[in-house]
Amino acid sequence: MTVRIEQIATIRSGYPFRGSIKAQKSGHVAVIQMRDATLEYGLNTDDMAHIKLPGRKDPAWLQASDILFVARGNKNFAVYIDQLTEKTVCTPHFFQIRIKSSVPLLPNFLVWQINQTPAQSYFSRLAQGSVLRNIKKIELAELPIVIPPLKTQQTIIALDQAMKQELQLLETLADNRRRMMDAIAQQTLNTHQDFDGAQTL
Repeated sequence: MTVRIEQIATIRSGYPFRGSIKAQKSGHVAVIQMRDATLEYGLNTDDMAHIKLPGRKDPAWLQASDILFVARGNKNFAVYIDQLTEKTVCTPHFFQIRIKSSVPLLPNFLVWQINQTPAQSYFSRLAQGSVLRNIKKIELAELPIVIPPLKTQQTIIALDQAMKQELQLLETLADNRRRMMDAIAQQTLNTHQDFDGAQTL
């Protein structure tokens, strides 16, 4: 079954901050910014800035299982909010997507689908001729979404998670190899110098 996102989810804009965000030691609200989200690793909530929100009215707080869509910038992708332990909002660079409870669609699967070629081609067409992409709410709302059986969704999610774990492992191995080669270079080159009057051992 194919539907539009607006049929199966609510879409909200991020909190309307004015100007740059300055962290406050006494801040009681966490803020998800662009630096906290990547296509490769998803959402990192360990180093979020904390602030005091002006005014008395509560914003639309983010919840676990929400999806954040990066609407501004050269990469328009989605990340999944696994869990939150404090009051949290996001900047206007994001749209907050929350799947309706009656819809048989897993949030992780929607994130995966938004990040795949068909949806990315849709966003690319919208941004043709633009120096900096800025996907509008109505454009995101009209994105076609496929809803396969839950078992299929679960299988794809598991495969995607396994692939990401493999990539992280390969990156860790490569990083360890780089550090090993740096250590070899330091040891070898520092003891076999033959320039500027240094002695060769």
